[in-house]
Amino acid sequence: KHNPMSLTPLRVFFDKSVPAAGNHNTINMGDALLSDFETKRFRSVYSANLKLISEVGVSVHFSLDTGNSDNFFSSNYFDMNERHLQQDLYPLLSIQQVKEQGKPVA
Repeated sequence: KHNPMSLTPLRVFFDKSVPAAGNHNTINMGDALLSDFETKRFRSVYSANLKLISEVGVSVHFSLDTGNSDNFFSSNYFDMNERHLQQDLYPLLSIQQVKEQGKPVA
């Protein structure tokens, strides 16, 4: 649910639905609305979608169910969903690892 665009006819572009696992015991979960108890479908509303628990020194991977940006006009809007659905996770790199790959650090 995108606020405030969910209240306009443009909601078809801004409100995104993605499969998700979890319940009210999920770490850092936002507000959820049970829409279909039989199939255990729920709507996550206004949530921080990146959940990460990591040990230092362990290879860490992550995924966002939507994307890097909530700006509809950004090329990163809803850009991670396809890989998220395939459970194709992105490696979480340190600044040093990014520099070693020769990539610019913002």
